[in-house]
Amino acid sequence: MKLLAALGTLLAIALGLRYVSNRIATHQTILPSLVKRVNTQVHRINQS
Repeated sequence: MKLLAALGTLLAIALGLRYVSNRIATHQTILPSLVKRVNTQVHRINQS
C-alpha cells in the first residue's frame, strides 16, 4: 500500500512540474486568475 502511495505522489509531482514547465515555456502565467485579481486590486488602489 505504501508503494502505491509513493508512486502516486511521484506521479503527481512529475505532472505538476511538467505543467509548470510547459506554462513557463509558452510564456503563460502559472495562475492566471489569481494574478488578474491581484492586478485589479492594485489598479483600484492606484486610482483612488
